[in-house]
Amino acid sequence: MASPNETPRLKNVGIEDLQFDYPPVIVTGDEEDAGYQELMVSLEKEPAPWKPLCEAIRRDDEDIFREESLHLKGPPTLAAKKEAILVGRLDLLKLLLERDDSIEDDTVATACDRKYRDSVRMLLDFGWPIDKPVYFTASLLCTAVDDVEITQWLIETGADVNL
Repeated sequence: MASPNETPRLKNVGIEDLQFDYPPVIVTGDEEDAGYQELMVSLEKEPAPWKPLCEAIRRDDEDIFREESLHLKGPPTLAAKKEAILVGRLDLLKLLLERDDSIEDDTVATACDRKYRDSVRMLLDFGWPIDKPVYFTASLLCTAVDDVEITQWLIETGADVNL
């Protein structure tokens, strides 16, 4: 452990190397703040509704996937969609999108960063606008600029090169 005057040495760890039971929640404040204790208790008790679905995707258990996916709509489906992209299960991604077509920046960024063209195509087919900024900063075309094939494909698919 570093002393107070010593700078700790940190190791860079890619987000894909981390395992979360559910997306991390950042809470600022301390015990003196109103409602802090109640919030912390509720966060500890709150079950992650998408956890069984993500586990089913990771374990390639289609029976549990089908059972669990029937119960989820909206934001709880986002982690499962990302998981389906990460493990390359387009069929499961499609089923999730057919049940709930909500898509967020992180889902699109994951597919684009990993250069999973079929996943990107599916997200576009289910309503993600090709020129919509990802994380309010850049379009898919800008995020893919380091990959000639993906860049060409996005332009051929209709991405605006003037944005």
